Amino acid sequence: MKLAFPTELNRINFTEHLLFLKDCGVESIPLYFMNYGDKMELAPAVPGEQLDMMLAALVAHIIEIRSVGMSVEVLYPDFRTNIVDVVHSGEQGAEWLKKVFSTCSELGIKDIGAFPKNPKKDEIEDLDKWDAEQIDGYQKVCALADEYGLRICMHFNMSWQSRFDTVEAIDSYFERVDCDNFGILFCFGCVALVGLDVPEMLMHWKDRLFIVHLRDVEGDWSKGNSEKQFGTGSIDLKGSVAALKKIGYKGILHPEHFPIFGSEAPSGERVLFDHAWDRGPLTTAWSLGFWKGMLCD
Repeated sequence: MKLAFPTELNRINFTEHLLFLKDCGVESIPLYFMNYGDKMELAPAVPGEQLDMMLAALVAHIIEIRSVGMSVEVLYPDFRTNIVDVVHSGEQGAEWLKKVFSTCSELGIKDIGAFPKNPKKDEIEDLDKWDAEQIDGYQKVCALADEYGLRICMHFNMSWQSRFDTVEAIDSYFERVDCDNFGILFCFGCVALVGLDVPEMLMHWKDRLFIVHLRDVEGDWSKGNSEKQFGTGSIDLKGSVAALKKIGYKGILHPEHFPIFGSEAPSGERVLFDHAWDRGPLTTAWSLGFWKGMLCD
């Protein structure tokens, strides 16, 4: 297992950022790529020249990451809910994905993290039709990814009353898509907030476990919940680490969503971790140190 922490290609102090994370014990950097925000429907239509420039920047950043002694094994292209829409958009979408997947393969990236569409159940007029379209899309994406030796890792949010709010709903998708490179981006928080036991579910999905996101939480989706500092929430973190070791998980462990630890300067006043959504250096270092200790225990 490798302690991981993500970054983006548009960091102003990219090198300093990497060195700080390395000093905190980070071994691998998952990269966020192609951040379109709320305009993801435009993603398949990115002009070829623009996509080439973005991929060239990706290559340069990965070379730099590896030059300081850290790996890059996971890419989070900002498909958000539209990865199926990309492959369904026709020849242009397929060519767009081929270029991204080909570059990932050449760079030695093995996992693509993505988010499935996960509407509320009462928002789907024809569930059978909706499922058929989604499953067909996942099969096409996985077939294309398999050509380049990549795995598609789906973040099944499991939010309350959504299409994927039960273990059975997710298991049925694995069965129906029926692709060996179709797996789960396992989020501790999403699993715990629907009342499931995290160590138990790590064992349940051990054969589909491609990426792991670390959180600690309290409460549940239906009655209210909150993010907690690691070790203070309701998740059995020691038991979860023991389960990961038992199943021989070799992928990344990516801490996320942790609350501020102590007093933090506003993001606009920082040199590092200066994005509005960032936790500051103190919080980040403490959280990474917590997990470094957990993995060495």
